[in-house]
Amino acid sequence: RHNDEPRFRPEAPRGLLEMRNNLFLGVAAVALIMPAAASAQETTSTIRGTVTANGAPVAGATVEITDPASGTRSTATTNGSGTFNVNGLRPGGPYTLSVTATGYSNAQVTDINTTVAQAFDIPVELTADTADAPGDDVVITASRLPNARSISQGPATVLNA
Repeated sequence: RHNDEPRFRPEAPRGLLEMRNNLFLGVAAVALIMPAAASAQETTSTIRGTVTANGAPVAGATVEITDPASGTRSTATTNGSGTFNVNGLRPGGPYTLSVTATGYSNAQVTDINTTVAQAFDIPVELTADTADAPGDDVVITASRLPNARSISQGPATVLNA
């Protein structure tokens, strides 16, 4: 064989080439999408809510969430709308939520149980301190609190080891 001679190269059928290219593109798309789907799985829970007094939002209130079993504490401060959001909590519970704000009695909500990938929405109503009883604590059990509930963000899969 000389360098001048053309190589014999059989032509692949056109449909076979298109099928091969489509297969390659499909595999590439799956390879790009799979890491994003795997990282989107949620393994924690959230407690969020609104702190009010006489129906008005309380800005700057300190919210502390405690896991009594482990002693772990997470804190947040309410914004101008009186809302707070604490992410990254271990699903389950029971958690205790404590709210303190200057000029108001302290409030505590007990027995909050969370679910993976769902926010537990809890309204907290503070009462103004009075000259007769400054700094009284108000303790409420979450199951008896109106409008306290888990908010589903869509389907979730819970796996137990």
